[in-house]
Amino acid sequence: MAEGVGSVVGALGAAAIAARLGNARVFSIGLVLIGLGTMVYARMPALLAGLVVIVVLAVPLGAINSVLSPILLDATPSRLLGRVVSVLNPIQQVASLAGVAVAGWLASTVLLGFGTDVAGVHLGRLDTVLLAAGLLVLIGGVYAMVALRGADRATQPRAATGDPAGPAPAADAGPGGPARESGADPEPEAGPEPPVTATGSGC
Repeated sequence: MAEGVGSVVGALGAAAIAARLGNARVFSIGLVLIGLGTMVYARMPALLAGLVVIVVLAVPLGAINSVLSPILLDATPSRLLGRVVSVLNPIQQVASLAGVAVAGWLASTVLLGFGTDVAGVHLGRLDTVLLAAGLLVLIGGVYAMVALRGADRATQPRAATGDPAGPAPAADAGPGGPARESGADPEPEAGPEPPVTATGSGC
């Protein structure tokens, strides 16, 4: 429930934030915030404090989910969009399941009974897994900042025209005639009228 509240807030505010910062910047900054928030969540000593962090953490998560589709549509040619979406969705599901499986395996086998002190801070098996996960997301956010730099500026000319396919073709005019749209069917020219023949009634 805590994650749902934060995700709804983030999704509702994503449009206004993306209009100012751009979709790519919202995506990369959101990843950085999620990585940092996960590392903070790993050190929460009480349940209530952890729930508050989850609500705050879910806000950038909802914003990321809202701007991901516009980024995908801007970066993918229309003829390849179906293929890209059909590949991306299974990859996301597999990565999610793999993350749960790897985290559970590490916490229950490799890191079972693990405990150490780093700079006076005690680390156990669960907070170590969460810190590692947050660090991976943080690295992904920094990479997205570099890889998507200038992506929002590249999409502004198309957004300004309001037509991703570009401006409409110019109308051409025939000699001595009114202008007509390019691609329109030409009007049939009037031909000579057929001769009129008088017919009489036979006896």
